Amino acid sequence: MSTLSHILRALRNDAGTGVHGTDISQKLGISRAAVWSHIEELRSLGYEINAGPHKGYRLTEVPDVLIADDLNSQLSEDQIIGNQIRVFRETASTNQLVDQIGLAGEPEGLVIFAESQTQGRGRLGRQWISPSKKGLWFSVLLRPALRPPQMTQLTVIAATALARAIRETTPLIPEIKWPNDILINGKKVAGVLTEMSAEPDAASRYCVHVWPSTFSEHSMTITSASVKDNSKWYQKNGNHSVLHCKNAFESTKWTASLMDTLNRWTAKAL
Repeated sequence: MSTLSHILRALRNDAGTGVHGTDISQKLGISRAAVWSHIEELRSLGYEINAGPHKGYRLTEVPDVLIADDLNSQLSEDQIIGNQIRVFRETASTNQLVDQIGLAGEPEGLVIFAESQTQGRGRLGRQWISPSKKGLWFSVLLRPALRPPQMTQLTVIAATALARAIRETTPLIPEIKWPNDILINGKKVAGVLTEMSAEPDAASRYCVHVWPSTFSEHSMTITSASVKDNSKWYQKNGNHSVLHCKNAFESTKWTASLMDTLNRWTAKAL
C-alpha cells in the first residue's frame, strides 16, 4: 500500500477528532514535512482536507473520480482482487488492456478501471457504450486452477458477487438474469463477461469484465425518505438503468465494497 493510501485510510477512519500529522509521521516513519507534502498532493487531486492548530487533518470532501490509492485505502492488505489497481481516464477497452498485461505475466488480482471506454464490448463482440460518469467499467485478472470447461463458473461467481454487493450496500433487490446480467425492477443495471486466454507453456488466465451502470452525480441526493423507495435509487437511461450514489464519498465506498465482495465470494467458490 502506498503512502497516500495509508494517509487516506487514516483520514477516512477518523472519528471526527482529526488526524494529527505527528501520528501519521510516526506510523509511517516519515517526517511531518513529508506528511504535509502528501496532504498537499491529495488536495491537488481534489480532496478537501481541513487543518488547524491542535485539530489535525480532517477529510471533508473527495473528488468524484476513481483514484487507485483511495480504493486501495479501503481494502484489506491481504486481499487478492484489488491487490493492484490501475485507473485510466480513458482506454479503448479494459478487456484488451488486462489481457495484454496478463500475457506479460502479471499475477492475479489486478483490477483495471477506466472512467470511459472508446471500444467497450460485451458478449458476442457487441458494443458496450461506456461514457464517463455513467458507470464503473473494470476488468479483473484471475489465474484459478480451472480447466476451460469450468470457466462458466467464474461468470456465475462474478454475477452472484455483484448482486450481493448491490444488496449489501443499497436498499435495492437485484436479480440475476443468468448467466451474466443484473436486473433491478426488470431493468438491466450491470453485465459480466468472462474470457480465457492460455499459452502452450503458460498457465491459463481469466479476465472477468464487470460493468455496473452506476454513477454519482451530486445533484441526485438520496434522502432518508427516498431510500425507502427503491425506484429512487435508479433512473432509466435508454435501454439500461443507472444506480445512483448520493456523493463521491459513497461512490468510492461502494466501488471498494464491490471489490471486497467479489474477493470474498470468489475465494469461497474457487
